[in-house]
Amino acid sequence: MYLTITNNLEDIRIYNGIDNNSGQLYIGLCEISYSAKLINISAKLYNNKMRLDNEHREIPEGYYNFHTFANKIFKPLNITAKLNHETLLVTLIIPTGKVLAMSINLATTLGFENNRFNEGTYTGENPIKRVDLYLHLNELNTTENLLNGTPSSVLEIIPTGRFSKEYTTPRFKQLSKGFFENLNLSIKNEIGELVQFNDLCIVLKILAL
Repeated sequence: MYLTITNNLEDIRIYNGIDNNSGQLYIGLCEISYSAKLINISAKLYNNKMRLDNEHREIPEGYYNFHTFANKIFKPLNITAKLNHETLLVTLIIPTGKVLAMSINLATTLGFENNRFNEGTYTGENPIKRVDLYLHLNELNTTENLLNGTPSSVLEIIPTGRFSKEYTTPRFKQLSKGFFENLNLSIKNEIGELVQFNDLCIVLKILAL
């Protein structure tokens, strides 16, 4: 049995349901493609604050693609932010007479080792930070699926950014026993927050082993 899911992950209703009262059914990821927003801003990550001259600013929490982040956060301050899509290095151009200071974690998120910028042009030392995302399936048998030694509903670990992959040999994981009228999938970051994404397509395969 194959399931193809596009964009809406929550409460995926299954025609005629899935009978796994015997506990013999397993599920595996066959194919996935999506565009997940690259920059995660959160108070929990301590990367949502910066200061221009003596004016403190708090960045709204959420996931941003770089273009949106540059236009909403830096452009109103007359700061130019550019991303080299080949190297993933960020360049900031600070206007004359201005001083920008970021939280250390925000500078790290954007690939900078320093967090204070006087007027001038600066290019990050490191590629913009990518983090792992986690594809969760609530109906997994978590006692048989461990992540770092702990029972987990993670079906697969996937990267941020634009991603597409076909799994020629899926890693099948056991479903919980019971009868399911729907499946509940979600994509979360490393601290358990739901991730925003575009152009999602997931193909799952369910079979008895």
